Amino acid sequence: MASFDDCVAVLREAGKGLVDVTLVTNQENGVASYASGSLRYYKPFTEGGIPIPQTERLETETALEYIFSDVTSFWPGPPGGFAGARQPFATSIRVDRLGLMVRPRTLTAVLTLESWNNHRFTVNLERRGDLLVGTGTPVGGGADSAVYLLALHSPTPHG
Repeated sequence: MASFDDCVAVLREAGKGLVDVTLVTNQENGVASYASGSLRYYKPFTEGGIPIPQTERLETETALEYIFSDVTSFWPGPPGGFAGARQPFATSIRVDRLGLMVRPRTLTAVLTLESWNNHRFTVNLERRGDLLVGTGTPVGGGADSAVYLLALHSPTPHG
């Protein structure tokens, strides 16, 4: 795993590319979520030939699969064996769709819940080691806030 800054530096130098991302969250009500995929690097827009640094971004081209720990399925267990159990993150029940945009200069993430009528919110992030971490709006009800953790890895320039 490389740091956020290292991944962005590789993509900035190339002027384009992709980077793998993993997003995990945990809410105070115990619900966790997970998404992973790729973000495309977009260099800053220019106005009159002058770059506008705040417009630089990493963004999904297609929505990420977004799964939750409170979406469970029942696993009955082996015949004649142990009792069954509830399995969290049940992709057979529901997979949500997440659009993600990260602005490297301002360390903000914009999350768009495509399967929830494109509900959109912003999370302010800070560097913690090689990761980005922030506290923000929870997904769904039953909590006042959530912790968001983003990891970037495997930048591919010219992708």
